[in-house]
Amino acid sequence: MEYKTMNRKELAMKLDISISTLGRRMKKLNPAFLEYIKNRSLLFENEIHS
Repeated sequence: MEYKTMNRKELAMKLDISISTLGRRMKKLNPAFLEYIKNRSLLFENEIHS
């Protein structure tokens, strides 16, 4: 599996959605998960939760 670090603008372009839509979707993520990934540049496959 390949991982790539990107900012929100790049991620929104890759997902073909607006930056505001990405922001709204990110707000719906589990707050504990958001805090856990804060300031991290790499997520390992077993750390990604849906």
